[in-house]
Amino acid sequence: RVLSAMSIESKESKLVELQKELEESNKRSQLSMSEDAKNREELLAELQEVKKELSDSLAKADEALRVKDETLELKESFEEELQAKIEQLQSDIATAKAESEA
Repeated sequence: RVLSAMSIESKESKLVELQKELEESNKRSQLSMSEDAKNREELLAELQEVKKELSDSLAKADEALRVKDETLELKESFEEELQAKIEQLQSDIATAKAESEA
């Protein structure tokens, strides 16, 4: 009986020790999972910021291209008007010369 009582105490002691180890392991796992979740949140926030910056940059680039296109269209229109005026003036000069020679 004494041997069996000591054996039971030893087993109970071992059981308590194993339960403590399990609790500590669970705490470490929870901390690890908590840390992982925090890291994921930080990475997600960083990703959202980069995504916003990229979106803003694309919007600015689109606006710059739109303005450039409008400027180019205005320039082409202005050049066409100037060319038409030059041709009209050349025609007027040729007509005036022809009239003065006649």
